[in-house]
Amino acid sequence: MNILVIYAYPNKEGLNYTIKETILKNIDKTHTIKKIDLYKEKFNPVLYFDKEHKRRNLHLDEETEAYRELIKWSEYIIFIYPIWWGSMPAILKGFIDRVFAKDFAYKYKGIMPIGLLKGKQSWIINTHDTPAWYVKIHQQDYGRSTPLFPNSKNSSNFFQRYRSAKKLLCRGVFAVIFIFYLTSLIFLLFQKLPKQLIQLLL
Repeated sequence: MNILVIYAYPNKEGLNYTIKETILKNIDKTHTIKKIDLYKEKFNPVLYFDKEHKRRNLHLDEETEAYRELIKWSEYIIFIYPIWWGSMPAILKGFIDRVFAKDFAYKYKGIMPIGLLKGKQSWIINTHDTPAWYVKIHQQDYGRSTPLFPNSKNSSNFFQRYRSAKKLLCRGVFAVIFIFYLTSLIFLLFQKLPKQLIQLLL
Protein backbone atom coordinates (compact mmCIF):
# COMPACT_ATOMS: atom_id res chain seq x y z
CA MET A 1 0.00 0.00 0.00
CA ASN A 2 1.17 3.54 -0.79
CA ILE A 3 1.05 5.57 2.44
CA LEU A 4 1.45 9.34 2.57
CA VAL A 5 2.07 11.08 5.91
CA ILE A 6 1.13 14.78 6.02
CA TYR A 7 2.71 16.33 9.10
CA ALA A 8 2.11 19.85 10.45
CA TYR A 9 4.08 20.58 13.62
CA PRO A 10 7.24 22.72 14.02
CA ASN A 11 8.75 21.31 17.22
CA LYS A 12 11.09 18.32 16.99
CA GLU A 13 10.68 17.51 20.67
CA GLY A 14 6.89 17.67 21.03
CA LEU A 15 4.23 14.98 21.29
CA ASN A 16 3.20 15.26 17.64
CA TYR A 17 6.80 14.68 16.56
CA THR A 18 6.98 11.57 18.74
CA ILE A 19 3.72 10.30 17.26
CA LYS A 20 5.01 10.84 13.73
CA GLU A 21 8.33 9.10 14.38
CA THR A 22 6.61 6.17 16.13
CA ILE A 23 4.22 5.67 13.22
CA LEU A 24 7.00 5.82 10.62
CA LYS A 25 9.10 3.28 12.55
CA ASN A 26 6.25 0.84 13.07
CA ILE A 27 4.51 0.75 9.70
CA ASP A 28 5.06 -2.63 8.08
CA LYS A 29 7.99 -2.59 5.66
CA THR A 30 5.84 -4.10 2.92
CA HIS A 31 4.20 -0.66 2.50
CA THR A 32 5.73 2.25 0.60
CA ILE A 33 5.85 5.43 2.68
CA LYS A 34 6.32 9.05 1.65
CA LYS A 35 5.89 12.11 3.86
CA ILE A 36 5.17 15.82 3.61
CA ASP A 37 6.58 17.90 6.47
CA LEU A 38 4.91 21.27 5.90
CA TYR A 39 7.08 23.27 8.32
CA LYS A 40 10.33 21.66 7.21
CA GLU A 41 9.47 22.29 3.56
CA LYS A 42 8.40 25.86 4.41
CA PHE A 43 5.14 25.43 2.57
CA ASN A 44 3.47 28.72 1.68
CA PRO A 45 -0.11 28.48 3.02
CA VAL A 46 -1.31 31.78 1.56
CA LEU A 47 -4.02 31.28 -1.04
CA TYR A 48 -3.92 34.06 -3.62
CA PHE A 49 -5.46 34.66 -7.02
CA ASP A 50 -5.78 37.56 -9.44
CA LYS A 51 -6.38 38.17 -13.14
CA GLU A 52 -3.32 36.13 -14.11
CA HIS A 53 -3.71 33.43 -11.46
CA LYS A 54 -7.41 32.57 -11.46
CA ARG A 55 -8.98 30.65 -8.61
CA ARG A 56 -10.67 28.23 -11.01
CA ASN A 57 -7.19 27.17 -12.17
CA LEU A 58 -5.82 26.25 -8.73
CA HIS A 59 -5.80 22.59 -9.76
CA LEU A 60 -3.20 23.52 -12.39
CA ASP A 61 -0.95 25.54 -10.06
CA GLU A 62 2.68 24.53 -10.71
CA GLU A 63 3.69 25.42 -7.11
CA THR A 64 1.46 22.67 -5.72
CA GLU A 65 1.75 20.14 -8.55
CA ALA A 66 4.20 17.90 -6.65
CA TYR A 67 1.80 17.68 -3.72
CA ARG A 68 -1.12 16.78 -5.96
CA GLU A 69 0.95 14.01 -7.52
CA LEU A 70 1.76 12.61 -4.07
CA ILE A 71 -1.92 12.61 -3.14
CA LYS A 72 -2.84 10.86 -6.39
CA TRP A 73 -0.08 8.32 -5.76
CA SER A 74 -1.24 7.55 -2.23
CA GLU A 75 -3.82 4.99 -1.21
CA TYR A 76 -3.78 5.88 2.47
CA ILE A 77 -3.10 9.33 3.95
CA ILE A 78 -2.15 9.94 7.58
CA PHE A 79 -2.58 13.49 8.91
CA ILE A 80 -0.71 14.40 12.11
CA TYR A 81 -1.18 17.83 13.67
CA PRO A 82 -2.15 19.67 16.87
CA ILE A 83 -5.38 21.56 17.49
CA TRP A 84 -4.69 25.26 17.95
CA TRP A 85 -7.53 27.68 18.76
CA GLY A 86 -10.06 24.94 18.05
CA SER A 87 -8.73 24.18 14.57
CA MET A 88 -5.83 22.78 12.57
CA PRO A 89 -2.63 24.86 12.20
CA ALA A 90 -2.86 27.62 9.60
CA ILE A 91 -0.14 26.00 7.49
CA LEU A 92 -2.24 22.84 7.12
CA LYS A 93 -5.43 24.81 6.42
CA GLY A 94 -3.55 26.68 3.70
CA PHE A 95 -2.26 23.37 2.31
CA ILE A 96 -5.81 22.06 2.02
CA ASP A 97 -7.05 25.33 0.49
CA ARG A 98 -4.32 25.35 -2.16
CA VAL A 99 -3.87 21.64 -2.90
CA PHE A 100 -7.33 20.09 -2.47
CA ALA A 101 -8.70 22.40 -5.13
CA LYS A 102 -11.80 22.18 -7.29
CA ASP A 103 -11.38 19.84 -10.29
CA PHE A 104 -8.68 17.97 -8.37
CA ALA A 105 -10.28 16.95 -5.08
CA TYR A 106 -13.90 17.64 -6.03
CA LYS A 107 -16.22 19.07 -8.65
CA TYR A 108 -19.84 20.19 -8.74
CA LYS A 109 -22.73 18.30 -10.28
CA GLY A 110 -25.44 20.92 -10.22
CA ILE A 111 -25.24 22.30 -6.68
CA MET A 112 -23.87 19.09 -5.16
CA PRO A 113 -20.12 18.58 -4.59
CA ILE A 114 -18.76 15.30 -5.98
CA GLY A 115 -15.52 13.87 -4.57
CA LEU A 116 -12.81 12.97 -7.07
CA LEU A 117 -10.39 11.23 -4.67
CA LYS A 118 -12.45 8.08 -4.44
CA GLY A 119 -11.18 4.87 -2.92
CA LYS A 120 -8.59 6.49 -0.67
CA GLN A 121 -8.52 6.04 3.08
CA SER A 122 -7.31 8.42 5.77
CA TRP A 123 -6.23 8.40 9.40
CA ILE A 124 -6.44 11.73 11.19
CA ILE A 125 -4.35 12.10 14.36
CA ASN A 126 -4.54 15.33 16.34
CA THR A 127 -3.60 16.41 19.85
CA HIS A 128 -4.99 19.12 22.13
CA ASP A 129 -5.04 20.15 25.77
CA THR A 130 -8.70 21.18 25.79
CA PRO A 131 -11.08 19.72 28.40
CA ALA A 132 -13.03 16.77 26.99
CA TRP A 133 -16.45 18.27 27.73
CA TYR A 134 -15.57 21.46 25.81
CA VAL A 135 -14.31 19.45 22.84
CA LYS A 136 -17.59 17.52 22.55
CA ILE A 137 -19.66 20.72 22.56
CA HIS A 138 -17.59 23.20 20.57
CA GLN A 139 -14.62 21.67 18.78
CA GLN A 140 -14.69 20.34 15.22
CA ASP A 141 -14.21 16.59 15.03
CA TYR A 142 -12.03 16.27 11.96
CA GLY A 143 -12.03 12.49 12.12
CA ARG A 144 -15.75 11.72 11.93
CA SER A 145 -17.98 14.64 11.11
CA THR A 146 -16.11 15.85 8.01
CA PRO A 147 -15.16 13.01 5.64
CA LEU A 148 -12.06 13.82 3.64
CA PHE A 149 -12.46 11.24 0.91
CA PRO A 150 -16.06 10.53 -0.22
CA ASN A 151 -16.94 6.87 -0.74
CA SER A 152 -13.87 5.61 1.15
CA LYS A 153 -14.30 2.88 3.74
CA ASN A 154 -13.55 5.18 6.66
CA SER A 155 -15.77 8.07 5.58
CA SER A 156 -19.28 9.03 6.60
CA ASN A 157 -21.86 9.37 3.88
CA PHE A 158 -22.91 12.92 2.99
CA PHE A 159 -26.56 12.06 3.30
CA GLN A 160 -26.04 10.51 6.74
CA ARG A 161 -24.50 13.77 7.90
CA TYR A 162 -27.36 15.68 6.27
CA ARG A 163 -29.93 13.59 8.12
CA SER A 164 -28.04 14.06 11.40
CA ALA A 165 -27.98 17.83 10.88
CA LYS A 166 -31.67 17.82 10.00
CA LYS A 167 -32.49 15.79 13.13
CA LEU A 168 -30.46 18.19 15.29
CA LEU A 169 -32.24 21.18 13.75
CA CYS A 170 -35.65 19.60 14.38
CA ARG A 171 -34.72 18.99 18.02
CA GLY A 172 -33.63 22.61 18.36
CA VAL A 173 -36.89 23.89 16.87
CA PHE A 174 -38.89 21.57 19.13
CA ALA A 175 -36.96 22.84 22.18
CA VAL A 176 -37.67 26.48 21.26
CA ILE A 177 -41.41 25.76 20.77
CA PHE A 178 -41.56 23.83 24.04
CA ILE A 179 -39.90 26.68 25.97
CA PHE A 180 -42.25 29.20 24.34
CA TYR A 181 -45.38 27.24 25.31
CA LEU A 182 -44.07 26.58 28.83
CA THR A 183 -43.34 30.29 29.34
CA SER A 184 -46.78 31.21 28.01
CA LEU A 185 -48.43 28.69 30.33
CA ILE A 186 -46.59 30.05 33.38
CA PHE A 187 -47.55 33.60 32.38
CA LEU A 188 -51.24 32.65 32.08
CA LEU A 189 -51.19 30.87 35.43
CA PHE A 190 -49.71 33.90 37.15
CA GLN A 191 -52.43 36.10 35.62
CA LYS A 192 -55.18 33.90 37.07
CA LEU A 193 -53.66 33.50 40.55
CA PRO A 194 -54.80 35.88 43.29
CA LYS A 195 -52.42 38.81 43.87
CA GLN A 196 -51.82 37.82 47.51
CA LEU A 197 -50.72 34.30 46.45
CA ILE A 198 -48.41 35.71 43.81
CA GLN A 199 -46.77 37.96 46.41
CA LEU A 200 -46.22 34.94 48.65
CA LEU A 201 -44.65 32.95 45.78
CA LEU A 202 -42.33 35.79 44.82
